[in-house]
Amino acid sequence: MLFLQVRKRKAKIRKAREKVAASVTGGAPICIVYQMGKVASTSIYEALKDRTDCFGFHTHSLNRANIDKNRSHQGDEAFAIDKRGQLSDQLSAKIVEPRLPVKIITLVRDPFERNISAYFENNRAIRKGFQLNQENLKKLIDDFLNNSNHLGPQRWFENEFEPALGVDIFAHPFDPVSEWGIIRQAPYDILVLRTTLDDRKKSELTSDFLELPGVNIERRNSTTDKSLKKLYQEFKNTVVFPEDLGQQILECRYTQHFFTAAEIERMKSRWVTGA
Repeated sequence: MLFLQVRKRKAKIRKAREKVAASVTGGAPICIVYQMGKVASTSIYEALKDRTDCFGFHTHSLNRANIDKNRSHQGDEAFAIDKRGQLSDQLSAKIVEPRLPVKIITLVRDPFERNISAYFENNRAIRKGFQLNQENLKKLIDDFLNNSNHLGPQRWFENEFEPALGVDIFAHPFDPVSEWGIIRQAPYDILVLRTTLDDRKKSELTSDFLELPGVNIERRNSTTDKSLKKLYQEFKNTVVFPEDLGQQILECRYTQHFFTAAEIERMKSRWVTGA
């Protein structure tokens, strides 16, 4: 069984390499959905990946330093092939480092919501027969509050996005009322979307941005659609952020740049102690 899994993984890696190589000479637009985890990006990639009028890719990393660091941690041995890392490496080496013209789509989400979703996605212990009761829920919330990277969304743009593309997203205007914006900084055109936009609007904006007809985006890969839905909802309904931590998130560049003052006040009321 393991041998078959490795063969399938290698076949997928080979196919991805071929697609990257074809995109360099293929003449059709190259679009990379490039964002931090847990911001509802899968649906956009799914709408693009099988099209024949563009080359669609999806990755969390294009920064060479981060790609190499992750490879050193995970290894590329025969039974530990990092498929995502291999694709990131190819996209960086063949497209980004040579600075080919690329359409980039990135997404932003309420930082509290995003961090909770990322915690659940990455916490393997939750998937090992977690018993939902008040004591265990409190331990889970304490672990999340004390050990998570709560400025992760901002740090992703500072330590991943900007070094890879040479684009400081916070230096470009964004209208949080419309919930989307476009940055044009050669060789990149960058579409920034808030996850709260409805799928019809995302489809319309993506279609216009790529100049491609009929992009149809439908929601996928939601944490609340999975087996952990009850625990996830109970966690969200119970967690309260301490004042100092909550204020740090509310006042950071990421939150201040992508959300209105009224939205930030609602975040405070929803998530922070004493609000």
